[in-house]
Amino acid sequence: MRSPIYSGHSCVTVVEQFHKAVEDVADSKEFRRDVKNNEINGTKIAQTLCDGEYFEHYTPQMRYGCYKLLQEHWNVVIGGMRGERSRGERNRVLEHKRIACVETEACIGHMADKIKRNVLPEKTPCNACKAVIGDIDWLLFREKEPVPRRVRMAALLEDVCSDIAIRHDDSSYLEELCDDLIEAMIGETLEEEHSILVRSIKLRKSLEGGGLKLTLSLQEKVCEELAGYCKSGEAKPEEETDTPKEIESGSETTIEDDGVVTTEEEVDLEQIPEEMESEAEMDAPEPIMNEEM
Repeated sequence: MRSPIYSGHSCVTVVEQFHKAVEDVADSKEFRRDVKNNEINGTKIAQTLCDGEYFEHYTPQMRYGCYKLLQEHWNVVIGGMRGERSRGERNRVLEHKRIACVETEACIGHMADKIKRNVLPEKTPCNACKAVIGDIDWLLFREKEPVPRRVRMAALLEDVCSDIAIRHDDSSYLEELCDDLIEAMIGETLEEEHSILVRSIKLRKSLEGGGLKLTLSLQEKVCEELAGYCKSGEAKPEEETDTPKEIESGSETTIEDDGVVTTEEEVDLEQIPEEMESEAEMDAPEPIMNEEM
């Protein structure tokens, strides 16, 4: 758990799920009914984030990392969402990650580089497929179930395309192709016999259970088998490292319309539950994207 990989994934997850919780409140009937109030209590959301519904499907390592980050970097991680934003605004979340996760060094090396500036090397269907599969790979890494059940998998895939802008700087091109990509990966249903994505995930997990690894990454397995996206050898993911590398950050984003206001105040979180700390110390699988498969 003490590895930078888990710290980085936990921080990214905290920012994304906090934003999702704020959006859910803003979209609720109760909030919309109160036309005079456009403020959302971010402190209340953050206090129950790590052990509530927004982390219920995640590993003990992810939940432990959530507690640690909020205990040690409350003002940066949660305070970064203070202020006004438009409903459905996405690029604000990516900027928040750069402050909350890179400046606190929760994310270092390759992961920090991707958050600082996450753009396609070239706008091609193959690179778009690799980027979308990379997002799915990171989402699966958070899950406590090695292969999520069909309902859970459907829920994960449902938001992949709408969340492109919270993970990529050049989101418009990816958004154009994402729906077709997801449809091709899923097939007719999420049943194993119809879905190349589910088949690939299950095969990898079954081999890992026997101490083996695939010879191909998930990106290669899926994108090269989807006709018209990647040729043989094109989908190999770039090498990743935890060694920090300074690169130019992305351009600043601007806020346009009036929207909801998130308020927060600094609080002292309770101690991390002992059972969670002990669970987080147990050996856990390495991140999918960091394996030589």
